[in-house]
Amino acid sequence: SFKLEDMARANGLAHIDAHDALADVRATIEITRRLRAAQPKLYDFMFRLRGKKAVLQQLYPLGKNPIVHISSMYPASRGCTALVMPICQHPGNNNGIICFDLSQAPEALISASAAELARLVFTPNDQLEENEQRIALKTIHINRCPFVAPLATLNDERAGRLGIDRSQSESRAIQLMGVAGLVEKIQEVYGGHHYADSEDPDFQLYQGGFFSDADRNTMSELLAVPPEQLGSFEGRFQDDRLDEMLFRFRGRNHPELFNEAELIQWRAFCAEKWSGGQAIDELELRVNKLEQGLEDAAKTVLAELRAYLDERRSELVDN
Repeated sequence: SFKLEDMARANGLAHIDAHDALADVRATIEITRRLRAAQPKLYDFMFRLRGKKAVLQQLYPLGKNPIVHISSMYPASRGCTALVMPICQHPGNNNGIICFDLSQAPEALISASAAELARLVFTPNDQLEENEQRIALKTIHINRCPFVAPLATLNDERAGRLGIDRSQSESRAIQLMGVAGLVEKIQEVYGGHHYADSEDPDFQLYQGGFFSDADRNTMSELLAVPPEQLGSFEGRFQDDRLDEMLFRFRGRNHPELFNEAELIQWRAFCAEKWSGGQAIDELELRVNKLEQGLEDAAKTVLAELRAYLDERRSELVDN
């Protein structure tokens, strides 16, 4: 297990109030101290990966050498570890390096057209045909402190314990080296994949431009305003997104302060987000399936979730 409380327990640390932010920070610091004391070279190597240059030194030259990559993208049964082949830079992100997980046979990657490859990369697993598998292309972001290391750091014995076939992975890496046009095909796939612009201000982090100095000053004023006065700021922004975001902030934190018209508007917004109750129905079906065969403690959590869904249904759908 890679859960913080389990790692703390395995290292003889008292981790009281697990998931409390301060307790989690203290446990993480103490585990890091023990790692540094036990494996100073490993710690120093990991610490250097904060810098993009150090990460690039492990990834380059692209398409030449498989490397070790540890990430939550890979299953815990493999120690969150994979041997991957760095192939090319992401065409739309200078900090992204596209790699192939060598636990998967590369034939589909090699033979698929760009259009077919895009479908097999970006389609969710549950929407693929029964005999289809997503292509194991991953993006390593060099500005997010990824843990990457030379192939030599994972010997055959350690690889075997993780269920990784080193010899097979190296053979697959060699197979990829000789494929003409592979880089161009992958870059075409990732270069042509764009997410549609959203009309919802909650999802416009990279849309709509930056807020003006005047709007930023108004937002700063909001920090000192008591909740009952927040409504007076609506209409003072130059950017229409901020009026809607302020309204949603009030609804999520202080709905009891809405007037009757605002409350009707807020409930309509929430009902829309719940798809008129359809999303609640789907969640209840999932809860019912999850409940089968669980222990009482887990069932208690699901019972609380079911009660929450019933409350939302009563507030949003039945009114």
